[in-house]
Amino acid sequence: MLRGELLVLAIVALASVECAKSEKLAKASAETTSEKIPGDAAVRGTQNGAPATPAPRECFDVRASRNGRTTRAVFASRSCQGGGPTWAAILGVLIRRRGRVEPVHTPPPGWLGNVKLLNGKTLVSVDDEADGALVCTNDAEVLAALRADYAHVNDDATAIRKAMSESTALELECFEEDGSRPRLPIATPPPKRPAHLLAAEDAERKRLKATLQKQPTWCFPPHDLENMTGTLHFFPGGRVSLTTPAGKAIGRGVLNWPSDDSGDTRVEILITPTEDAPAFRGTLLHLDLGPTGRIGFNAIGKTGTLREDLLAGDECAPPAKSRPGG
Repeated sequence: MLRGELLVLAIVALASVECAKSEKLAKASAETTSEKIPGDAAVRGTQNGAPATPAPRECFDVRASRNGRTTRAVFASRSCQGGGPTWAAILGVLIRRRGRVEPVHTPPPGWLGNVKLLNGKTLVSVDDEADGALVCTNDAEVLAALRADYAHVNDDATAIRKAMSESTALELECFEEDGSRPRLPIATPPPKRPAHLLAAEDAERKRLKATLQKQPTWCFPPHDLENMTGTLHFFPGGRVSLTTPAGKAIGRGVLNWPSDDSGDTRVEILITPTEDAPAFRGTLLHLDLGPTGRIGFNAIGKTGTLREDLLAGDECAPPAKSRPGG
């Protein structure tokens, strides 16, 4: 009996210790505030005491089947998709009219679609599918206002045209107002490269051209990085041929020079096999001038970038001569 009583007392003591630990952890957790992250205030909590867990969300849905008569006419006039994507763009306009909108990079669990933070405190999301969209927020007043805004534009041709004008045809999945296809965003052209770099690159390409004119024959060295053998012959007009060490032509190609503003100082050569060289499958070369003044190329190896320079014509090994009777 005594043993049983001691066992009960030990269990009670252990439970008390665990309870104290839990209370201590809960207190530490309550005293800790989350780091303030722009756009995530309503999700993570802030130094000013905003809740880390937002209020429950409330939603209403928009369906193509509930499009008003005037709405259907406006959508038809611009060949709109008319369902979820079109309404998602319009609802995005209605939300932006309600104040400052910021992206939420880490939405709370259960929040789907395009989640935004309205006026620094209210979560709003729009999730669209083929024929409908779902609007959700954790503020009942905002939800009622957006529902009223939707009802208004869905019953007034002027109002829905005005809302559509604040979006893009691409977002709305509609044609433009003039009947043309949606215009794509204008890509920002890359900045112009400095004149001194363009001049240096042009000079490098001219040096390469002069080198090929002065020395039109180059061969691959022994133990070539790409396992190539043979000799390249450069002809006036940009023609190129590849011959075996024995002098048999097995490939041909042309020089393809880069544009002046490309930033590339290499010449590209696509060598295709001749009709009687079935064993050679062709190759693509990018050659430039190395520090030694020889043409060559860079290759990626296990230890990084490796440089290989070709041998000038007079350095190429002569074709092996057949022995008498061979």
